[in-house]
Amino acid sequence: PVNLTFSLSVQYGSSGPQYVSIQAISASEIVDTKLYIPVTFSTCPPPKISMSNPSSQLTTYPIKAITSEIINIEAILTVPDCLLSVPNEKLWTLYSIDLDTTQTLGPISLSQELSSKTLRLGLPANFLSPGPYKATCTACFTPPQGVPYIVSESAYIIVVPPPLLVQFDVGNPISKTIDLSINEICLKPEVYSLDPAMNNVNVPQGIGSWIWYCRQVDEELSGKLILPKPPGYQYNAYYTGCFGDGPGVIDTNNGTLCFTTENFRINKTYEVTVIGSKPPKRIGKATMQLLTTNEVAPIFTIRHVFDHWNKINFFQ
Repeated sequence: PVNLTFSLSVQYGSSGPQYVSIQAISASEIVDTKLYIPVTFSTCPPPKISMSNPSSQLTTYPIKAITSEIINIEAILTVPDCLLSVPNEKLWTLYSIDLDTTQTLGPISLSQELSSKTLRLGLPANFLSPGPYKATCTACFTPPQGVPYIVSESAYIIVVPPPLLVQFDVGNPISKTIDLSINEICLKPEVYSLDPAMNNVNVPQGIGSWIWYCRQVDEELSGKLILPKPPGYQYNAYYTGCFGDGPGVIDTNNGTLCFTTENFRINKTYEVTVIGSKPPKRIGKATMQLLTTNEVAPIFTIRHVFDHWNKINFFQ
């Protein structure tokens, strides 16, 4: 081959369907394919088929899809005038594959509705498990006389599970008001975060390896390790970040973070970000702003005295 292109001239002695098998061999594997060649005396050119997303025809640029979403794949068929009136059939096939070698591992059964005789394949949500696939659209034109024209093209697909839904609370709030009159703040993403692929919120979601960041909204994050301070801690006069010693990465990988409200200052806006992960390489992220206030109602102490006019005076 020259520039990965191999040219071969062949002369056939008669018309009819012909096949050419191609095989490539390396030290570790063998890959092969077969080409259909209609040999005919007709001057009518064959139809052409391609994918509406041409890059998906290459294994290096597969369609990226999420298991929980509908997957639509569409082919484009160009038919010469001489075949416009010729009956034709279209068929979709779907295989799981080894993406490195493109070798098929097994067929995926398509119902008659899914493999309908159209140029569009629509796969329902959750139809495919995570992994690589090859969807092939084949069109066959059968002239009344002569050799059938068969053309096909494939699109490669990578199906991945949905991202983890990491959240600090139900509904994934983006902000929360913190009353500094309470003693402790607890953030529990491990309790409220979900893996949509599990379809069951009543079982452990398997999300772990939590990474936490914290800063005040007008500060830049840094890679500095920080920790909440215990009750009674004596802070420096120059208070920055969330715990007095600057913004950064909270030194914990737990899914719950509790600390005393003494770490925060009143009328400030803190921003906490948490990233949860799950094998093999799934992650989710949530960010919430904590707005600090002190909503304790003022406490009044009332006392009374009697003056010499026997009137009652009230003092606050």
